[in-house]
Amino acid sequence: MEKNLFSSERFAGLGKMTDQIAHQIRNPVASIGGFALRLAKEKVPIELHTRYTDIIYTEAIRLEQIIDRLVEFAQVSSPRFRPITLAEIFQEILKALALIQEAQRSRIKIPSVERLPETTLFGDPGLLAQAVHYLLLNSLEASSDQDKIEVTGTVRDDQVIIEVKDRGEGVLPEHLPFVFDPFFSTKFNYLGLGLTTAKRIVTEHHGQVEILSIPKKGTEVSLVFPKDRRRPIRTRLILGTPGPRLSR
Repeated sequence: MEKNLFSSERFAGLGKMTDQIAHQIRNPVASIGGFALRLAKEKVPIELHTRYTDIIYTEAIRLEQIIDRLVEFAQVSSPRFRPITLAEIFQEILKALALIQEAQRSRIKIPSVERLPETTLFGDPGLLAQAVHYLLLNSLEASSDQDKIEVTGTVRDDQVIIEVKDRGEGVLPEHLPFVFDPFFSTKFNYLGLGLTTAKRIVTEHHGQVEILSIPKKGTEVSLVFPKDRRRPIRTRLILGTPGPRLSR
């Protein structure tokens, strides 16, 4: 019974994501096809010809980006679990920061590994750093060039916590439950797979995600992991003010 329920939920989720992928691909394909057909069948003035070819090129680039993000999402490797420390994770985070432009990188405050608490968890430091990298990209996108972003690593009881805090736009309460859904984004031409990938990595590490977000004030995202991977933990999704708890 439970197995059948799990299979049904899995296929339902797969069907939803398939619809979302089809929607994302259909839009640029329709634009490319429509304007290509006009160029082929109509006598188009030179100024419109240039405009149409620009649109076709732009939509082709967009389609290529969608495919690249989908491949990146699909190719996230399975974790290679082993005992690791917070210091190892943050060393990998520092390596990942090299992929971010220097001007943006200077806005990120990250502790030196020597100041991190000594603790051990089971996980893959490279994948965990990748999850934090996606959170940082999201924070950079949501905040101004003057805003600082802080990354911390702490221990609370039997939990290991990595937090990313920004002072950006924040997330509206009605949007917050959907931020980890594939392709969900409130920004134009933004694919919205980064947070989906981050949550996937955290889930595979038997962890959960906590979000505290207040519009116009900023967002705090906590990646919470058990010290012992055999003891999954329950956490909450906070909608900015005290309210019902929602596990993610």
